[in-house]
Amino acid sequence: ENPESSAIEDGSWNLQDVDLSAVADNQPVVYLRWTMGPTDGSWTYCGWNIDDVSVGGHVCNSALQIATTTLPDWTAGHPYSQQLQSSGGTAPFTWTDKDGNLAGTGLSLSTEGLLSGTPAAGPIGFTARVTDDQSNTAEETYAFTVNPALEVATESLPAVDVGNPYSQQLTASGGTGSKTWHDESGALSGTGLVLFSTGLLAGTPTVFGTIDFIAGVTDAVGASTSKSLPLVVNGP
Repeated sequence: ENPESSAIEDGSWNLQDVDLSAVADNQPVVYLRWTMGPTDGSWTYCGWNIDDVSVGGHVCNSALQIATTTLPDWTAGHPYSQQLQSSGGTAPFTWTDKDGNLAGTGLSLSTEGLLSGTPAAGPIGFTARVTDDQSNTAEETYAFTVNPALEVATESLPAVDVGNPYSQQLTASGGTGSKTWHDESGALSGTGLVLFSTGLLAGTPTVFGTIDFIAGVTDAVGASTSKSLPLVVNGP
């Protein structure tokens, strides 16, 4: 805008920065127009030339926060891998173990937010911090339990006579959540005995001798173990 009290007679190109935020912010469509005038006969000077026009703006992201609110319990000795997630903020993001509480747990938090390692048994608590490109930060405190290693607790199996009904419940210690059992080596095939996923070994043996049975068990997080439990089937 030409001042009313003085003339503008530029001798070189000058950058003019015009803030349109008052009318443009959050608008789906904005039009720009350049006009000259109105003029009068008593105030006449040279016009202005527009050499180049650049329109810029900023996308305001939502506030940075950590979207991962909980972490699952786990089993000692079983590899752990959980990707922490954030929302909002401006990429790139950098993650840190704020207070260093993961030291000695077997787990570590990468700058990309991956919590991984092979943990030892016990409670784990730490605070994760994420920082975005604008130095905004968000924090979340986690607490979860690493249960003792999964083991087959059944020490041995009692003998059975061929042709007699048999039923033994296998048990496990440690691990996390529900357990699923399986015949590790397939030794029960064709013997008349079956190991159910619940750990129940049952049936009526049709062969005699020693069955080299290996019981395997897997917990809810994928940790697994096995144990040799030879079963003696007495002859007729």
